[in-house]
Amino acid sequence: MNTAENKNKSEMEMIKEGCLMASYGKTFFFTINSSLQIGKFKCSVVKIGTQGKDSLDIYLSVGEVKRLVDDILTGLAFKKIAAEKSNYPSTYKYSKGTNGCNILNIGKSTVGNYIGVQAGLAHYDGKGNKEKTDYHLTPVSADDFKDFAVRFYVCVCGLLPTATGFVPVLENTYYGQMNKVFLQGEEERKKFFKKTESQNRPEPQSEPASPQKPQDKPMNNNQQNNQPASNKKPSIKVRSTSTLNRNEDGSYRMQAVKESDNSIINIRIPADAVAGIGEKNFNAFIERVNTCGSEFGFTGKKIKENGEEIYVFAKFVK
Repeated sequence: MNTAENKNKSEMEMIKEGCLMASYGKTFFFTINSSLQIGKFKCSVVKIGTQGKDSLDIYLSVGEVKRLVDDILTGLAFKKIAAEKSNYPSTYKYSKGTNGCNILNIGKSTVGNYIGVQAGLAHYDGKGNKEKTDYHLTPVSADDFKDFAVRFYVCVCGLLPTATGFVPVLENTYYGQMNKVFLQGEEERKKFFKKTESQNRPEPQSEPASPQKPQDKPMNNNQQNNQPASNKKPSIKVRSTSTLNRNEDGSYRMQAVKESDNSIINIRIPADAVAGIGEKNFNAFIERVNTCGSEFGFTGKKIKENGEEIYVFAKFVK
């Protein structure tokens, strides 16, 4: 399910689209959607009436979501929230992306007996200094969280929580049908994920080859190995782990897992690289990253800024 609102969908329709929670307030609504193709769940607080265009998102790992779900089922989450001293949600705090720019806080609400859900997006200048943070805050009922916890176990684990523990969902029951519909939807999302990866991947930009002067001689291996490291632009294969966010200077930032060693890296895509990719291709790339994640290769250089390593994107490679 995307972040465009639709209150009229049945529970099974939502489940098939991968949406395990959709809770509506007066100004915003909160959704939790499956992104299991990259081992995550996408949490979004969206302004009503914007068709998903005004949305603050964060990707949480399956483990992070499961720990929250377990606290909800045992009632521990509500006890922790009731004991919270802050006037704003702070019981469960998550931050992802470069400098923790993607934020999700869950805790006490200023509205009655509700739970507060606050999503945030921090903006930084080119030097890494925080300029401002945008927030979306919405109240969510405890019952909505409890329903989400049940759906998580039924859909993801094939188990039904009961007062005495967990039991396998039975095929010819409502929850058995829910599990089946979710898994069918996951198969469709896998196909969509593979299709968008192959069809919408931006074409690698070719650089004109410099003609070799007649007097130039090919370098031997020793000469090649002694070239400055800063001039080398090796290809890097990564899998996105955050949304793609725009900076004030027109550049974009994100985090990803490097295929070679599974390390988390920070990536900056400069404005001139964005222009080189082209508006249509780059918008398709943003949609893919922010909807279901993306695996891609690129060349670039590694720099250090304020003690933080950043990979500056140059171009896509296959």
